[in-house]
Amino acid sequence: MFEWIQDYSSLTYCSKQERMKFDDNSRFEMKRMMTDDPTEMSALGQYFTAASVWLSVDFTVAIPVLDEEVRERIMQEVAPHFAEVKQVVRKGRIETVYLRQLKPGSVKLFNDNQAGILPVMKDLYRHHDIGDRYAGRKRELVHYTVKVNALEPYEEDGAGELQALLRKAFFGEEVTDFGLLPLGWQFDDSLRHSLALRFLAGFAPNLTITVDQDTNEVVLLHLSQKELIHTLNLKSAQPQPPRRMGDHLYLDIGRGLVYVVNLREQPPVTDRKDWKGFQDAAVYFLAERREYADFNHERAERIHCLSLYNCGSVSVS
Repeated sequence: MFEWIQDYSSLTYCSKQERMKFDDNSRFEMKRMMTDDPTEMSALGQYFTAASVWLSVDFTVAIPVLDEEVRERIMQEVAPHFAEVKQVVRKGRIETVYLRQLKPGSVKLFNDNQAGILPVMKDLYRHHDIGDRYAGRKRELVHYTVKVNALEPYEEDGAGELQALLRKAFFGEEVTDFGLLPLGWQFDDSLRHSLALRFLAGFAPNLTITVDQDTNEVVLLHLSQKELIHTLNLKSAQPQPPRRMGDHLYLDIGRGLVYVVNLREQPPVTDRKDWKGFQDAAVYFLAERREYADFNHERAERIHCLSLYNCGSVSVS
């Protein structure tokens, strides 16, 4: 795998789903705002209007504004470019701004300003055709976690200030993740030089690339406060406790699958923070009508790649 991609994915599993809980926090008020027409387009404005200019004028932009500085900047530099501006107010606090219907004059301002963050947005949207983006074909998706520190920093003029503002908006105490839909991206090693990926890695604590396994198309960039952990819902399955057989550790992950770790190949754990998962591990089928207590990996069938996760070792949490 590429040097800038982690060689493992974190996995957790549960045997039951929690019921959704609703409380008074779900109640909110939507307030419509009026804005004056803008006379200029800043880098912040470019970042949030690019999709409306290139993909659809009806594209809806949702921006968390829980931080006062973020709210002021959005209302000054972004909201005036849209005909529809709505603020979500919950318990007297403005928490999100929804923007829609880019003004004609703002399209001209966007096209006239070829500096700022425009190169990043052109790289994010390498083409502007979204006609078949959500076709009915079922996708087999693979998730790759980016080593954000392995990418060359994006250090163009003004980038650092914009990254700091986006970090405040999307990675505070109450907002922890969001996704972007790139266009025209193929998953290969050249992406390490992507202007958009390098820019995003400059403010996102964790960055995951989701790839269509059949076409190798990048369909989603997931930016999050914490590392993405894949949840395996086992429904009625009841996993058995881990057990050891010789130099191998067996972890029952339900549904007839056993995760086998070769303990002899594991490096010593000197610092919990530096631990990056098992170095030599694989998933095996538990044969039909066989008990987990009798499982032996030497007589079981190994699964060389799970379609839901990328091949390689997996951290089980």
